[in-house]
Amino acid sequence: MKTLYSEELLARYRRAETLEQGAFSKSIAFNTTVYPHWVGESHCFWYKRETRDGQVFRKVDAKASTNEDAFDHNLLAIALTQASGEDVQADNLPLDNLDLLQAPETICFEAFGKHWAYSSATQTCKQIEALPAGWKQSPDGKKALFSRDYNLWLYDLESGEEKALTDDGERFYEYASSQPMSIYGQQSSSVSLEAIWSPDSRRIFTHSIDLRQVAIAPPLIEHVPADGSLRPVVSNPENRVAFGGDEHIESYRFLTIDITTGDCCYADYPDCPATYPPYGGYFTGQRGWWDKDSRHAYFVDQKRGGKLVNVVKLDSHTGGTQVLFEERSDFAVTVIPLSHIHPLLTPLPESNELIWYSERSGWAHLYLYDLTTGELKHPLTQGEFIVRNILHIDTEQRELWIQTAGREAGRNPYYCDICRVNMDTGALTEVIASDGEYVVCDQQSRISVGHPNASGVSPDGRYLVTTFSRVDTPPVSLLLDRQGQTLSTLETADISGLPEGFTWPEPVMLKAADGQTDIYGVVFRPSHFDPEQSYPVLDCTYYYASPVGAFSNNHYSMSYLSAWAYAELGFVTVIIFGRGNDGLRDTTFNSYQNPDFPLAPMHSSRCYKTDCIAGIQQLAEQYAYIDLNRVGVVEFGSTPTALMGMLVHPDFYHVGTSINAMACSLMEGDIAAAHPLGADLSQWPEFEQRADQLQGKLLIINGMLDWCMYVTMTFRLIQALRQANKRFDMLLLPNLDHGACGYTIQRSWDYVVEHLLGETPPQDFRLETAYDSMVEYTSPLLNSDSGY
Repeated sequence: MKTLYSEELLARYRRAETLEQGAFSKSIAFNTTVYPHWVGESHCFWYKRETRDGQVFRKVDAKASTNEDAFDHNLLAIALTQASGEDVQADNLPLDNLDLLQAPETICFEAFGKHWAYSSATQTCKQIEALPAGWKQSPDGKKALFSRDYNLWLYDLESGEEKALTDDGERFYEYASSQPMSIYGQQSSSVSLEAIWSPDSRRIFTHSIDLRQVAIAPPLIEHVPADGSLRPVVSNPENRVAFGGDEHIESYRFLTIDITTGDCCYADYPDCPATYPPYGGYFTGQRGWWDKDSRHAYFVDQKRGGKLVNVVKLDSHTGGTQVLFEERSDFAVTVIPLSHIHPLLTPLPESNELIWYSERSGWAHLYLYDLTTGELKHPLTQGEFIVRNILHIDTEQRELWIQTAGREAGRNPYYCDICRVNMDTGALTEVIASDGEYVVCDQQSRISVGHPNASGVSPDGRYLVTTFSRVDTPPVSLLLDRQGQTLSTLETADISGLPEGFTWPEPVMLKAADGQTDIYGVVFRPSHFDPEQSYPVLDCTYYYASPVGAFSNNHYSMSYLSAWAYAELGFVTVIIFGRGNDGLRDTTFNSYQNPDFPLAPMHSSRCYKTDCIAGIQQLAEQYAYIDLNRVGVVEFGSTPTALMGMLVHPDFYHVGTSINAMACSLMEGDIAAAHPLGADLSQWPEFEQRADQLQGKLLIINGMLDWCMYVTMTFRLIQALRQANKRFDMLLLPNLDHGACGYTIQRSWDYVVEHLLGETPPQDFRLETAYDSMVEYTSPLLNSDSGY
């Protein structure tokens, strides 16, 4: 049978496939970021060098500027094979939590779910004892905490004795658990013990979470059960999640426990709402800490609605509390900017001070507080720029290493530089800055997810590892001294996996819809681009889109490569960073509310399309090959950018695809919602109210097991579209959760190719990503001889 598509189109799909698969796995770009793990207090660190066959471990002596293999990989592979019985390859050693502190004689690590010690002297591996995952050892090394049956337990490491520290825990009333903080009630695979030891090892600071009156979450029904049975099952019959406006919500009750007496001392303070981020525990999220005196503890309470934050001091002997200071905002207090997973605040127990992050001046800056009095001592930074990261603190020299953005006029305000700040005078010294992004591991930001022990700055602050990147160049990782001088180039990213004939994306500066505000973006063009041809334009501004760095050296890599993949299909694709709440610009920029479709304060305004439209129109004036009669918009996950385009701006966007979008904010979990308690939720418009405005071609895709953006949200929109007598296309996948599998991405490709390019998609093409192997159930009937 003659194919209806061209071989040239299939070749475009293959090039797009290369890029899209690179968004989920290491296949096109290697060594895009170096994650340094410093060896004790020394000037040496190790990192993983990626290869096409796996990885090798490198050890760098910063003082001597040497870079060599950390150990003999072949000998260790042989020893680990003999000890574990597993097949271990020297070029892909499965080592986690590597400890070179005793190297070269002994190397400790985790592999195959066990702890090992390798002796280079005897060339042997032996299994060693270690605390179970999730346990927390006391500072004096004598005891450990663990969780059992919803309660907190104490284990004596010397005698082996166990003791329950709490005894009233039960289902939906747990101590020291991160589970209720999992995304909207979904059980997390990364459970953490949410408790911290006092410095003297005598007390515990923890919390309980009471969900007993929180409403049951919308049901997730396995219509095609994974066990192969026929009868559908409800996969989350007991999950509980509060919506914005609910009376009962997920919240913390804080307490301290004296491990000697067993006395529990509850804080004399109202329960604190569980707030963003919804995927991390409270203490893991660094929002509570002890003073050095082991009597007083501190916690951060962000009130429901996000407009008020209190810093509270707790007396562990009496339960008495004192609000040391508060932070207010008419919009929303940004405790955690989009670039981070932990707050940009740092307690200094030795001096009883707190470095506090605030946008009170209209710009994000750092302030130094006295935790004895709660008084502000002085601003650490100030001016018309923002602080983006805290990298290192030298308490003896009273010096901070930070990253700022927007200090240099005319430079992309998203590019981070590296500076040092004197904590007493506020004097700022620039270490390195240029027209590009400097990525540094800081143990708080998204860049360090998966690398919790990596740090860009050496323990004594004399050396720094950073990756320089732009959207249009390969990333380069550098070793610098404290003056910013380059000592060596550690890695230059290997980009040999990019499609043949690729064209680098172009960073652009545009004007917002107000005609005054500078906005930034990226333009992607297909391989073998011909400026004499006419191209449809595709808006790929996902929630985590970024105009700064390339590949996986920042948390935007998926959107970067996915947008590039769409371009390879035959589009000019754009990512435009318009006004809205992301915490990465000044407060005026962040608090922008689109009058056509205002959103609640802490909901992401990044889905607004007014600035994207203005930017695309400017690009069309500059580039004659952009066809404004063929404009599409695509989205993936949570932020409903395609729905915003197709339903709020139907005259501009002609084709859109929506995947697992927040189609109804009323059903978003209160953990991330920003509706103030008691507010009239009807003041915030919903997409279902705009259903009658749909004009173009819209494909709605939803996983029916999405525990974050419930398919019920989509059903509400579908019902409204039906009542408005609107034509649309819909794809529901019974076994898909919040992720995007290869099939959904491919269907989105097909949709825009057919309706925007006007071509017939290749019918025998199949896109597979690393995500697919984790989710899909295959019916046994497909491979049977039953005749079906």
